[in-house]
Amino acid sequence: MKKIGIHLVAATGRRRKLNDDAVAALAASIGEIGLLNPIVVTPENRLIAGAHRLAAAKRLGWAEIPCTVVAFESPDHERLAIIDENLARQDLTVLERAESLAERKAIYEKIHPEANRPEGGRPKKNVEIISTFAADTAAKAGITPRTVRHEVQLATAIPRDVRDAIRNTGIADSKVDLLTLARLPQQEQKAVAERIKDGSAESVKDAVRTIRSEKARSDNAETMKRETVAPTGKFHCLVIDPPWPMQKIERDCRPNQPQELDYPTMTEAELRAWRLPIEKAHAQAHVWLWTTHRFLPLALDLKWCCAGLDPPGQYHILRPRD
Repeated sequence: MKKIGIHLVAATGRRRKLNDDAVAALAASIGEIGLLNPIVVTPENRLIAGAHRLAAAKRLGWAEIPCTVVAFESPDHERLAIIDENLARQDLTVLERAESLAERKAIYEKIHPEANRPEGGRPKKNVEIISTFAADTAAKAGITPRTVRHEVQLATAIPRDVRDAIRNTGIADSKVDLLTLARLPQQEQKAVAERIKDGSAESVKDAVRTIRSEKARSDNAETMKRETVAPTGKFHCLVIDPPWPMQKIERDCRPNQPQELDYPTMTEAELRAWRLPIEKAHAQAHVWLWTTHRFLPLALDLKWCCAGLDPPGQYHILRPRD
């Protein structure tokens, strides 16, 4: 078996970081039973497979390491071999695997242009291109074509700067979180990534809810600052839709929905202190008050806010149907 000087192996340009624990465990195993699988290099000594084995050999103080030399048809074929070796080891995070699959797709379609444009025909639809690539990749990586398609979409939908921000966080290995993140607008993805990175949110759902709640509170504060212009004259019909002290119900079907409403609300005490501007109402005006089932008792108590109207029976309550 051929050996190569460890100092001659070029392991540059590799995206994955070495796992120190894995290197230590591998060094202990190699020191006890030897290296069972040689590293793989090109004729130019570029490392294709075995970065952890190489690091373990360095840790053991080896000067040389067994290797298998493989020549590739092109740099693209060489890169494809590196990606396939990483995918086959199955120790990638979901994010790393998604990025590897997306890169593999680009290289695969470059090497196999027929996947994009059949001989003498029109270009295939994107779903057909992905399907061809997905079938080939699924067979090599030991995953389903559906997983390939989903994870390629993850890497495509999440910008590089967002991926870099979350790379060393827990959500990098959570497919649920990554799918949720990928469905967000890119600007919101960046805001979520900042929350995840600085530790102020543990999941994408928590980050989104916090961000949207803060925005709702900010928007409501701005609304309260606006100056309103009251209409002039007296009116025979007034419709009041009080800002009842409501809160949204947390539901599994809309997990990113903030608790805050999209408009300012008033407390029960504030509503009880409110008075209808009698100067705007005709003496026999009809007053209609919108309410919900929950606040119906309070709405009935608010009849006195219309004191001054004559007769008092011209106070009506509108509520949802049973």
